[in-house]
Amino acid sequence: MISRNGTWLVRCYPRYHSIEGGGVELFTPQVRQTRTVQRCITDPGAQRYLGWQPEWIADLMGPDPRRVRYDPRPQPWLGEFLMFGVRRMGSSEIVGHAWMTFDEDGVAEGSLGLRPDQRRAGLAMSIGVAGAAFLHRHLGYEVAQFHTEVTNVGVHKVSERAGREPDDSTSVRHLPDGRTVESNLYRSVEPDVTCVCRRWQPRHTSGDAAGSQ
Repeated sequence: MISRNGTWLVRCYPRYHSIEGGGVELFTPQVRQTRTVQRCITDPGAQRYLGWQPEWIADLMGPDPRRVRYDPRPQPWLGEFLMFGVRRMGSSEIVGHAWMTFDEDGVAEGSLGLRPDQRRAGLAMSIGVAGAAFLHRHLGYEVAQFHTEVTNVGVHKVSERAGREPDDSTSVRHLPDGRTVESNLYRSVEPDVTCVCRRWQPRHTSGDAAGSQ
């Protein structure tokens, strides 16, 4: 199914989704593309905020024992986790990574990252807006929210330009590498939305979700 909602073009097929608009495309990658997507954010600048375990990064950057680069199958379409590759509209080059995870209470944590040579070019705001549009207008979530570290000045500036203000309070988050950081919460609210995706089967029944870093 291909649908257009305002300025957004959504492709909705079994095991594949994409949303285009604002100069970017978010798409669910094939298995052979997932390592390319994740390698976009293994550099120290991204890991300052993501805090992945060093062995995860070493595995991604090393040879692939499963040889999934030759596997044409798409990623599974799961109700508790979504991974997206990011590319500029009209290009096949993967320049970033976005994902959303959903828990049983209907609350999701999302994040995004760009390849080092693609940062500070306005793409982060476009990806965040596209992700929120996907959650609101395709999956039917009224609230799209994301956390960002208090010290992540770049994301705060992008959020301000997008017209978003953080909640007054901060929260403590634990990163995979063991660090503890303070973070702010941003929310995008769009009431009276409806899920139009026939293949979305979330584990929860609530209406909160999140996207972006």
